[in-house]
Amino acid sequence: LSVHIHRRDLTFESSQNSEIVSFNELEKFTGLTYLNNGYNTMNGCFSGCTALKQISIPTTVTYIGGGVFEGCTALEDVGDLSNVTTIHNGTFTDTTALAIDIEVPSLTSMIGSSFLRSGITKFSAPLLEVIPGGSLYNNGPFTNCKNLIEVNVLSITSIGKAAFAECTLLSKVSDLSNVTVLGDRAFQNCESLEFEDLSLPNLETLGHNAFKGVGIKKISNLGKLTALPPSDTSTQHYGKKDVLEEIVLPDTLTSIPDSGVRGYTALNSINIPQGVTIIGVSAFAGNTNMIIEDLSLPNLTSLGGNSFWGTKIKKVSNLGSITTLAGGANTDGPFNSCPDLRSVRLPVTLTSIGDLVFYGCTLDELIMDATTPPTLGSFRGTINTIYVPDASVTAYREATNWSAYADRILPLSEYAE
Repeated sequence: LSVHIHRRDLTFESSQNSEIVSFNELEKFTGLTYLNNGYNTMNGCFSGCTALKQISIPTTVTYIGGGVFEGCTALEDVGDLSNVTTIHNGTFTDTTALAIDIEVPSLTSMIGSSFLRSGITKFSAPLLEVIPGGSLYNNGPFTNCKNLIEVNVLSITSIGKAAFAECTLLSKVSDLSNVTVLGDRAFQNCESLEFEDLSLPNLETLGHNAFKGVGIKKISNLGKLTALPPSDTSTQHYGKKDVLEEIVLPDTLTSIPDSGVRGYTALNSINIPQGVTIIGVSAFAGNTNMIIEDLSLPNLTSLGGNSFWGTKIKKVSNLGSITTLAGGANTDGPFNSCPDLRSVRLPVTLTSIGDLVFYGCTLDELIMDATTPPTLGSFRGTINTIYVPDASVTAYREATNWSAYADRILPLSEYAE
């Protein structure tokens, strides 16, 4: 083991890959304030020491550099970390035998994949505000910590990409109420983690699949989100799709992306904020237990096909200023297969209605406010009565495809809500 002096601090130059079994004399270096990453190398000073089982880090140490214990697969104890303020990238990567509780009460900075694939069972850092996102290979600081059960980070405001991804035993996380940023896959596949009621009142950014595989029953607060993350059929931004029963969307929300909240089969309660202007294709599709008594979105400008497919929506009273009700060969109408839907009112701005818009529906009434009959593909559903502006009754009865419903088209003045 070679030692050299650098700016009055003792640092290790080249112990990596040595057959060190224990190192208990480190206390002699009373002036040691840094365990640096390797001198002129990317390896830390103890990296690859696969026989190293124990090391006593003195309380003078405040900074542990990058990769210092990376690959120390036999390491079981590191001693007192009470004064450590910074843990660098890869510091404890692959310390699989380190099956201990890690308490770092002075820690204020973590960098990169600090504990990637380590064996730690608990992590406590009450002063830490930011848990960084994944760097190398998109691994976060605790990715694949298969023994990690509890995390205590009371001051945390930001949790980065894949921070706790694949921590399959993680079941307890301290208060997340101050979190403003949740990165992509932050808690992905933390299958032991459950929330009866998840509240994130300060949230501003929600990453892709942030809670995939997590058992969340209710989300009561999503803070200040203005847009939901993009989705596809496999995404689970809000936890397991057969567990989530209720979600409260924030008033700051202005758009719902394609497949935004799709396929949550246990979901029965949701609000759609009045400020929403865009609802994407299949945004709420497949939420077969989702109940909406009356859909009223006065600021809506765009409604995607299949957006409410299969839901238990009962009434549509206001669709803002949309011009098109999408539907056709590639995308069915927004309200197809909604068996509980009975009343729909379409706005004066509407100019086009596609195919299969009300496929599988039985409407008691369709109220049209447009004075000029919109172009019509086919409703492909049962509509008992269609109310149109009084002066436009003849125009609707004679218009292409509308004429098939001529005997059901009545003047709006006869409509009684």
